[in-house]
Amino acid sequence: MATNPYRLLLANISEENPGFKTNTRHHLTYQIHDDLVLSGFTLDLSGLERGAFYLTAFAQPLYVPHNHLFLTYGKRLEEGKRWKIESRNEPEALNGIMGAIRSEGLPFLEKVNSTKKLAELTEARPGTRKNPFHWHRDDPNVIETRAYSWVLVGNELNARRDLLYLTQQFVPSLAWERELQNRSAAVVHSLVVGLETTKELLQNWARQTVVSLDLVEHDANSQVC
Repeated sequence: MATNPYRLLLANISEENPGFKTNTRHHLTYQIHDDLVLSGFTLDLSGLERGAFYLTAFAQPLYVPHNHLFLTYGKRLEEGKRWKIESRNEPEALNGIMGAIRSEGLPFLEKVNSTKKLAELTEARPGTRKNPFHWHRDDPNVIETRAYSWVLVGNELNARRDLLYLTQQFVPSLAWERELQNRSAAVVHSLVVGLETTKELLQNWARQTVVSLDLVEHDANSQVC
């Protein structure tokens, strides 16, 4: 695995988990659910040791526009273990990685891999059984995900509650915060037209995010992009 350990490792993970695709740009093996939610495993490279990485399971709502991966809804497996595959430990490391994915990673993804699951997760109080994450209760990124997720599952009342906060109470101070508020305002304006129109807007944003992340679809014989 010395020549390109990440590419080969990702291919192995995908082969062991049917339905997963591989994207070497993001050190990622993934699925896309209902064209809306990305979930999978990324090799989160360590800045502490060359060639080392953390194995992270995560989901990302594609209907929140981004041109990069973010791990807000992610978990480092094996209690944040730092992995490094070398010729001397390759079989042991591969077995450990595949075991962590089966025992910990796949069950985690089952909790975050749909719009409904993300809506319910972000609605629950942080630091509880229903939401083990420790976000700040007013984290605008989480509230944005929650608002759009409620739109997509058809709960306009909850969506409007969150959009009201993002557009009228939240005070942005950074460029990305202003972009978030502008997106939220666009969703509010779309809801004036109707819920179905707003769902279409978010679905279009999800398609744009797929392109931005270079998560193009491939046939069954082409797993690596």
